Formats: sequence, structure tokens, C-alpha cells
Amino acid sequence: MTHGLMAQKMTPPECYGGMREFRHFFEQAVVYPESSLANDEKGQVVLFFIVNADGTTRNLKIWQSAGKALDDEAIRLFRMLLWIPATYDDQNKASEHLLTFHFSPRKYRAICKRRGFDVPPSPIQPAASSLQVYTTKETDQLPQGTPPRPFKSLQNYVAANLEHPHAAKVHGLHGSVELWFVVEPNGQISNVRIIRSIGGGCNEEALRLLRRIQWQAGTKDGKAVRSEMILTIYFPDPNKHTVNNIPTSGGSIR
Repeated sequence: MTHGLMAQKMTPPECYGGMREFRHFFEQAVVYPESSLANDEKGQVVLFFIVNADGTTRNLKIWQSAGKALDDEAIRLFRMLLWIPATYDDQNKASEHLLTFHFSPRKYRAICKRRGFDVPPSPIQPAASSLQVYTTKETDQLPQGTPPRPFKSLQNYVAANLEHPHAAKVHGLHGSVELWFVVEPNGQISNVRIIRSIGGGCNEEALRLLRRIQWQAGTKDGKAVRSEMILTIYFPDPNKHTVNNIPTSGGSIR
């Protein structure tokens, strides 16, 4: 939420991956409060906050309430999000912002049916209480990715399932799509951000492949923690017939 002349030149803040990633994250992570579900409570929770120039947030307030239980769930989800600050004349700036969470028992039941569970999985080992996101150098053990059955390696999974989009083929687009994301203590992923793009549908295809991989959280001091990860998906030159997908360290696939 910006005002005056600055609003005309400012790029507003956004969560990692933009609103599409926010909606996907919401659907995967939301836990409808039992009391609200039983009483068929619904509504919008609107949060007001400031995104600082370094991407941290402050002054979180409830702008519009849907009742304490739903407000609390919105705040829980909000605290898991990472933010890209607003820019003004190519400089990061602090900016006010609003974020809306839509709660509906009917839609929640449909979400649970699509994702295959009512409550997100619990960590398989004790989890740290901190919301800090650890870098690959800070973790004692990196997150581990497991491809869907029957594939035994990420390399084989990608090689067998990669679909080079038609638009990318037509325009000869090839190269690497790099996805940065957070592996949560329970193995879910969040805050997916494209840090290297090709276009022509390749970004979307890389996201599709990522979503099907199961993850085991990274650890720090014997506890599961939130940790960063990068997955690199290589799209070969459509004019050549050889495919070379070689897994590298850190879970990347090239």
C-alpha cells in the first residue's frame, strides 16, 4: 500500500514466487481450525505489515478479522513467508503492504481432497522452533529429495518425465531453470522462487517436476530445520537428440 507520487514509480513488495506461489503454499500448508470448521466459519483475514528494505517484516496488524482462530492461522502462515522488498528508482525501500487470506470450509474440504491429507505431515524427527531459514553451509545435513516411484534417482525421474514445452521447442529455447525454495521441517516446500528463467513454458515444467519430489528436511544440531535448496533442471537444445541430465551436489539436476 503506497501513496502519492512514489506509488507511480515504486515496484511493490511481493512474497517469493508471487501470488501464484502464495496460493499454492496456502493450499499445501493451511490447517483449518477445528472449531471454525465445525461451526462453518468463513471469511477473509487481511493482514497489514511493512516489508523492510532487507525483506524482513514489522508492524504486523490484523486489518480485517475473521475471528480469532482464523486470524491465528493466517498469522501462522504469514510468518512462514519470505518477502522481496519494494523498489523505488532501483533501490530497495520499506513499504506498507496488505495480504489477504481467504478461508472457506467448503473450499478447504476440496483442498484436502486434492492434496490427499487433512493435516500436513509432521516432522519425522524433532523440529527446531525457530523460523530461521538455514543456508546450505549452515545445516549439518542437507535436505534430501526422493523421486516418485518407481524412480530410484532424481536423474532418472527427470530424464523420464521432462516434457520440453512446445513453445520452447518452436523458439529453440534451452538451458537451465533454477528454482530456489525452502524445505520445511516436515518435508513440505515453500517460498519457491525462480532464480534462473528460460521462458516458453520451461519454468512451469520445472515447477511441475519439483512439486512431485518428496523431501526430507535438513538438520541442525540434531533437529529438523527450515533450510534453503536449489534445484536446477536442464532443458536440452531441441535441435539436438542427446540428453544429458547429471545430478550435482545440493540436489540440483543438470
